[in-house]
Amino acid sequence: MLKDLRRIAYVVEVARAGSFTGAARALGVAQSTITKGIAEVEAQTGTSLFVRTSTGANTTEAGQRFVSSAQTLLRDANSLFEESQSWSKLAAGHLRIAVSPLASLRFVRRAIESFCGTYPLVKISFEPIAEATAVPRMLAGDLDLVIAAERSLARWKDLRRRVICPLDCAFFVRRGHPLARGAATERNILELPMVVPATADPLLSDMAIRATAHNLAGLKQHYRCDDFETITAIVRSTDACSPLLLPGGSRDMLRDEFCVFHNVVRMPQQRLLAAQPKNRKTSPAAREMLRCIGDHAVK
Repeated sequence: MLKDLRRIAYVVEVARAGSFTGAARALGVAQSTITKGIAEVEAQTGTSLFVRTSTGANTTEAGQRFVSSAQTLLRDANSLFEESQSWSKLAAGHLRIAVSPLASLRFVRRAIESFCGTYPLVKISFEPIAEATAVPRMLAGDLDLVIAAERSLARWKDLRRRVICPLDCAFFVRRGHPLARGAATERNILELPMVVPATADPLLSDMAIRATAHNLAGLKQHYRCDDFETITAIVRSTDACSPLLLPGGSRDMLRDEFCVFHNVVRMPQQRLLAAQPKNRKTSPAAREMLRCIGDHAVK
């Protein structure tokens, strides 16, 4: 392909310079290279592009049409290469990310904020949506990355997964909540009205198993919401409780606003993953975004 572009460039330059000698001088190649390249183009197109004269070369009618189209092609090719180089240097492009409501934590948002501050020319689309919606959209080409808990991605086999960090499941209530005044038990927490994401099946199944262990009739799924900010607003203004997936070992997240219970409800540990289609190459911007998310997850 690049060899074809070079031959096309030879044709355009000969037309501009009016001679094979002038084109060779302008392009810094041997005249024989120009002559051979144009002969190959003429053989491939089945037409003469130039009339050779004692003083140079003039384009034929077919040559004029070829040169006109070739100039547009070369401009487009040059723009393509420039855009690709800018993208690889993170000076342009568009990165589209979906984050599961359960993983839509503040460290993910801080990572995106950090990325935007470092690479302001890269456009970012960020959507906190459930995996059941996000993954099909990504496989269709509408998204570049899906950030979610490991078990919620298990049903899709055609994804390439990258582990970002381990996740612990904690539960949080408002400050001033009755449970915040003493030592809460697993049963105490599971008896509360819950604010849960609408599409959190693996997590809800784990919670239901723990509720059964205490002979509870079931979870009180009083509120179902996929927007993390709305979840925190409900918890802040009611006696409801909500599960929270935190980077493994994290203890400070949300503690300035809420009472957070770690290791009280015995939930299986999960991992936060970044998922992409197996048949799609990871862009430089996606790699850098994953690095930012990983850095903020361990802080």
